[in-house]
Amino acid sequence: MGVASHFNIPVMVCINKYDINPDNTSKIEEYCSKNNLKVAGKILYDPQVTKAMVDKKSVIEYPCGEVSKEVTGVWEKVEQRLKHRENQWS
Repeated sequence: MGVASHFNIPVMVCINKYDINPDNTSKIEEYCSKNNLKVAGKILYDPQVTKAMVDKKSVIEYPCGEVSKEVTGVWEKVEQRLKHRENQWS
């Protein structure tokens, strides 16, 4: 976060396996709120992700159900943020 800030690069947070430790997830969300960091999304734990990696596929290519949707949602938010930033430079 410090390096990104130094170079004026926007930072977004993705909370991985958020459902495994709700207390830790809350701490991350609180930290983000206090430090004005946008949470792009949260991705739940799914053993299918490991199976996808073993099969050398992304979670989008592999049947990972809800995780695939969550990853896609995170990507869309990051993409929107990048496009917004690009428009500011134009």
